[in-house]
Amino acid sequence: MHDELKVENFLFSETHFAMPDWDRIGEWVELYVEKEDQFKAWTELALQWLHLINEQFGDRYQILETKHFLLFGFPGEVRLSSLGSHAEDCRRGLQQNLPGLAKFTTPGKTPILIFAGNDAYYAHVADYHGDGEYGGSSGMHIRNSYSHVAMLQILGNDLFQTSAHELTHAALAHLTLPLWIEEGLAQLFEHDLGNKQFYLNPKDVGEQKAFWRAEGLEKFWSGDGFSSPGDMQKHSYQLAEILLRLLLTDYQPRWFGFDQSPLRKLMNFLKYANRDDAGESAAQMQLGLSLEDIAAKSLGRQS
Repeated sequence: MHDELKVENFLFSETHFAMPDWDRIGEWVELYVEKEDQFKAWTELALQWLHLINEQFGDRYQILETKHFLLFGFPGEVRLSSLGSHAEDCRRGLQQNLPGLAKFTTPGKTPILIFAGNDAYYAHVADYHGDGEYGGSSGMHIRNSYSHVAMLQILGNDLFQTSAHELTHAALAHLTLPLWIEEGLAQLFEHDLGNKQFYLNPKDVGEQKAFWRAEGLEKFWSGDGFSSPGDMQKHSYQLAEILLRLLLTDYQPRWFGFDQSPLRKLMNFLKYANRDDAGESAAQMQLGLSLEDIAAKSLGRQS
């Protein structure tokens, strides 16, 4: 790799933490690095970036590299080796469960940054999304020319579940999925790959149906409900996961797995679903269903 390029020479000004201009860096990589060496070059540049952030914390964080990921976390509080193994497991699980759909398109290894404390985490998020409220977020997949995952250091298995959720976003970022589908899949794999049981009691089901009958589904389909305050956000995430689980059940392979055509239909729906119409045209073309039909699987027909 050429010595001329150092990430520190391509930083945006007035940010909380080191924030590279990956677009400008990408132009340099395309110009000076052979195609077969570009993944390695990008990974080296990402490592430079993580070391710059670490310098801002007095080199108190640890950086760990796995086959596909770069992890940045506080030693003693986060077992980076365990989280790295979990991330690799999630990557394999997503590719197996979403064949042809789950793709990790970062130009180098995918960085996962785990910040110790709310202040550091939200300062990092604010560099990319502006200062403001972020609704109790504990993780975020930040999309740009070199996308990465940022997470808040939390205790126990919650960190692994958040990782599974955000890596699902990373695997689907190349698509134009409506938010209800992407968040539904992220919730689903947060449970299934994060070893967190999905459970709804009869009271939850009743509240879910009553809420949407009163509110209508417009904000759910548009995606606005996922960032709305109060019960709207909670019920949006919940309904999204329910609908994706029901679709996966309805379209599972038939005849002891020999007939894969139902699953192919569902995968095609996910492939072509577009946020512009919340997936309506893809649902009709690939599944022969409307969005109203899909919602009715859980909520019944809205009067």
